Amino acid sequence: IERTKQRKKNCRILYWDKEVRGININGSGFKAAYLALKLRQKYSKIPITLLSNSFGGIYSTIDVNGFKLDLGCHLFDSTNKEFTETFSIKSKDIIPIELRYASINNYGFTKNFALYDFRKHPEYEMIKDEFLSLDQKSKIHKSLFDWSLNRYGKRITGVLDKICFKITGTSCKNIDYRSEGMFLFKRILLFDNDKTLKLKKKLEIGNYLAAETKFVHDYSKKYIIFTFEKGNFGFLEHIKKVFKQKNILLSKTPLDNAININVNEYQDKLEKISTPLHLVYLKCKDFPYTYIHDYSDSMIFRISSPGIYSKQFINNESYVCLEIPDPKKIKNKEEIINLAQTYTSNYTKNDFLHYLYVPSSYPIFKVSNGNISKDILNPFCYSKSEIMENIKTVIGNLNI
Repeated sequence: IERTKQRKKNCRILYWDKEVRGININGSGFKAAYLALKLRQKYSKIPITLLSNSFGGIYSTIDVNGFKLDLGCHLFDSTNKEFTETFSIKSKDIIPIELRYASINNYGFTKNFALYDFRKHPEYEMIKDEFLSLDQKSKIHKSLFDWSLNRYGKRITGVLDKICFKITGTSCKNIDYRSEGMFLFKRILLFDNDKTLKLKKKLEIGNYLAAETKFVHDYSKKYIIFTFEKGNFGFLEHIKKVFKQKNILLSKTPLDNAININVNEYQDKLEKISTPLHLVYLKCKDFPYTYIHDYSDSMIFRISSPGIYSKQFINNESYVCLEIPDPKKIKNKEEIINLAQTYTSNYTKNDFLHYLYVPSSYPIFKVSNGNISKDILNPFCYSKSEIMENIKTVIGNLNI
C-alpha cells in the first residue's frame, strides 16, 4: 500500500484508479500523436482524446499560393519499423526520396555529409591527434561544452562552440549537455569512410565518428527515406485518418473524469534558450540538394527543398526553405529576404514566396540540475527514434 501511494505521488501521470473513464493528452506534435497510438495499442476500450488548438507541432504547414509550406526540413526513415507500423504507413502512402545532402564550413563544401567537415580545417592534424590521444572516461557533465570537451577534445569543442553561438547567441557552456541532439554533435566527420569504418569495429571512439549514410543503410532497398504527398501536410492528414480508424479523438474539449497527460510537463519546468529564427521560402524550378547545413560565418544555417522532394509543383515551380537564426535580432525582414535570395542564387534562380519569423524555435535548454526519471516524458529526446523509445518505457510503467 505504501509503495502504491508513493508511486501515485512520484509518477502521477502513470497511475490512475478504476474510476477514470478516459485519457486526455495535452500536446500537438509527434510526441503526442505517438503516445496516443501506443496507448490505444495497450488499452483498446478507453476513450483517448488529443487536446490541441492547432494539431501538428513542428510538422505544421502554411498554405501560401497553393503550396503547403513545411517549417523546415523533416524527413522520415522506413528502416524504423516501429514508426511505420505504429502510424500504419504503407508504401502506397509515401514518396521515396533520393537523399542528397551537403555541408559548408569556412574552408569548403562537402557532399554526402550533413556534419561539419573537420578534414578541411587548417589545423586538421592537431585536431585528429588530440582526438585520438584522448582518454574518454565517463564523467558527470552539466554543460554541453564539458560534455564535448571530454568526448572530442579542446579544438573540436572550440569549433562546436562557435556553431552553438551561431544558432543561439550563447556559448555551449550555458547549454545543458543533453541538448546535444539539436546540434548534430553525437558524431563528427574526422576521417574518410574506410578509416571510420575500421575504427568503428575496433575502438569505442568509433561510435563518435560519422560515415556516409550509404555505408550504413542498404540503398538497394526502396523507400529508405521518404515523405508524403504535400510533405508534412500529407503526414498530418495521414495521422488524422489513422486516429479515426483507432477511435482517437482530436478535440479542444477534454474528456470528463479522465487522466490528463501533458507531454511537455517536464519541459515547461526547464529554462529555454530563446532561439529567434527567420524562415524564408523561395520559388524555384529545381534545387540540387535535399538539404545543406551551413556552419560557415554566413547567417544561413540550413537550406532545404521540401517543396521539390514532396513533388509540389505549380506552373513548373516549387519552393525551397531557408532557416536563418538571428539570436541577436540584428537583421530586419527585408535584409533577411535579400540575404536568402542572394545565397540561393548560387544554386538556382529564385523568386520570393513567403517570410515567417519564429520568436522561439529550436527546443534548447540552459544547464539544469537533476536526472530525468525513465517514467517521465523526456524533453531531451529529439529524434523520432529517441522519442518513441522514451514513450514505450513510460507506457510500460502504466497501471490502470
